[in-house]
Amino acid sequence: MIDAERQLKRKLIELLSIFNVIKDLHLDLELSVDQTIEVFSRSVAGLFLIKKVAIFVLEKEDKESFLYLFQDGNLTKSDSSSKIKSRINDIQQEITEKEDGVIFVSDMKEGEAKEMLTAMEMELVVPLFLRKELKGVYFIGKKFTGEPYTDEDRMFLYSCANQFIVTLENNSLYQLLQRHMEELTVLNEVTTAINFGLDTEVLLNIVLEILLEMLGAYSGFIMIFKEKNIRDTLFFINRGLDDTKKNILLNVKGDKGLMGKALASNETIYIKQEDSHDPSEDKLYFDDSGNPGYWICKPLFIREENKIGVLALAKRANEPFNKEYQDLYTTLTNQLLMIVLNARLYELSITDSLTGLFVHRYFEQRLREEISRARRYFSKVSIIMMDIDHFKQANDLFGHQTGNIILKKIALVIKLSIRKDEDIPTRWGGDELAIVLPETGKDGACVLADRIRKNIENFNFMELDKKLKITVSLGVSSFPVDALDENELVRKADEALYQSKSKGGNMVCSS
Repeated sequence: MIDAERQLKRKLIELLSIFNVIKDLHLDLELSVDQTIEVFSRSVAGLFLIKKVAIFVLEKEDKESFLYLFQDGNLTKSDSSSKIKSRINDIQQEITEKEDGVIFVSDMKEGEAKEMLTAMEMELVVPLFLRKELKGVYFIGKKFTGEPYTDEDRMFLYSCANQFIVTLENNSLYQLLQRHMEELTVLNEVTTAINFGLDTEVLLNIVLEILLEMLGAYSGFIMIFKEKNIRDTLFFINRGLDDTKKNILLNVKGDKGLMGKALASNETIYIKQEDSHDPSEDKLYFDDSGNPGYWICKPLFIREENKIGVLALAKRANEPFNKEYQDLYTTLTNQLLMIVLNARLYELSITDSLTGLFVHRYFEQRLREEISRARRYFSKVSIIMMDIDHFKQANDLFGHQTGNIILKKIALVIKLSIRKDEDIPTRWGGDELAIVLPETGKDGACVLADRIRKNIENFNFMELDKKLKITVSLGVSSFPVDALDENELVRKADEALYQSKSKGGNMVCSS
């Protein structure tokens, strides 16, 4: 009767222990692999008063395997050397041959695998099966009490261990589901932003912010080139880069340094400081706190020979690039390429191919928008109309090639004279040019117009062998003092321009 009572108590304790282990394992689906292993190891070691336990989870070929050791209440994790892996293969072979659940180390075949486990003071080898597939191996050390493991102990450990591998699989599936949900959310945000018609620069900023957050990067940039000139950027979106680092990146040196290596490749590459071989770029490989890092770079191209930009993210040296996010990285890069292509096509549609100034249609669109904004906020907007003096005679005397050179150089002078990304320079038609000046009154517009006039008059047209004196005439009008709509504003500026030309040219008149 006493023995029966003792056995009943033992069974109740075991059932309660199993319940507690299972409860601990299912406590949180968001547990990582390391956390799940620690919870199980702590529960089993505590239940049997085991000195140490170890686990080796068999990973796919493309994933690194680790050996986990739980001892003195702490879990340690170490990379599996090729020697350990080969011994695990021997153990795996022996498990397959025996097919009888838990194996005593003392019953194993003589060899390196048995020697390794003996040296680790392990007594049991517990296979971790999932749907008849071996997923890992659990090693059980000696009990503190020195008692041997009974058949009931072995059955209990086998049941618990396989409950553990089911939980580990569920956690992995949950983590995978979470990542897919994150990816779908991100892709939906980007797609919605694209379809919403946001400004290209805003879209690129959104993509870069998402990549930095999702991939755990502390810095990064998206650089898009104008045509084939990689020194002239259409967009340069960045985070975590001071002026020194920006200048280093923008100072592209052929096929050398970070940008050179990124553009020389057709796929994602990893660049460390020692790979760069360029001391002038050393600052790029450290964060603001002086921690070393590395860059993940991917060229953006339509075809392999047509590189249009570079996407790059910086991570700290002790934070490897999570391979599980590589698909997201590739997908977002493809989305980014679509954004860039749309931006390039849009830019081509609104840009004059000869001068690089905006086209007439874009001038009309932006002028309407700026007048509407000025009316709403009680602000001002002015326009400058200009015409090259005696341009027809220069074309007739020296040819259209000379005329094209004059137009290109004058467009350059205009771009250098106005506010970048604020004023809107356009080729109105032929040799007539126009500039929209947001939030600018007549006085400010006249000052700018005269500065442009002087800059063109004093500009050295070195490409022209002929002794040509190039000057322009300009007319200025302003909303709301001269006109209340775009058509009237253009007519007033055109009248002022005609007045300048009728007075001999090379001057500024206002309506």
